[in-house]
Amino acid sequence: MKYVFGFEDGSNAVQAVLNNALLHAAAKFKVDDILRQDVIGFSEAVRRRATDLLAQQDLGVVVQQCVVRAIPPRQLKDAFDGVLRAEVNRSKVLNEARSYENQVLSKASADAQSILNLAESDRARVVNEVASQAERFQELLPQYQRNPELFYQQRFTEAVGRSLTNLQGKIFVTQDPSGKSKELRLLLNREPPKIRPEETN
Repeated sequence: MKYVFGFEDGSNAVQAVLNNALLHAAAKFKVDDILRQDVIGFSEAVRRRATDLLAQQDLGVVVQQCVVRAIPPRQLKDAFDGVLRAEVNRSKVLNEARSYENQVLSKASADAQSILNLAESDRARVVNEVASQAERFQELLPQYQRNPELFYQQRFTEAVGRSLTNLQGKIFVTQDPSGKSKELRLLLNREPPKIRPEETN
């Protein structure tokens, strides 16, 4: 009612309040925030300023909602459009980079886990082999301590036997207890000459 009956030119008073609110809020925001990045925040700042001024001037008007549509200057429209396109491209590149980063990190994590699993498997195998060999040595130690020479000959014979498994004939020459070298004589015949086909007639 005050807006209708209390002022000779109420619409101009409200318009002045809105203009003041717009200028006051614009002075505290950057152009990028007003146009793109914080449009809602700018609109809320305008609404708060307008509400305070209307209450101070007792105009009897309540601002329920404030919708601000930011329009760049006509002379700079192309420049603003270029900035907007650059912002869109920037967001696209950043999203692609983050996606690639996630893929690389995921693959690296999987590869690292695979390497760790393989290393753990090798470690367990080596530990088991060493433990088995240590247990075998402990079993053989009393035999060696009782007769080292006999132990050596037995182990040597076993090793040679394994290496000559596919041979038909085997001759072992052991060391003489006196330390003297043994002599082994082999009587070998030369290979008979091959008969030519014409000599068979």
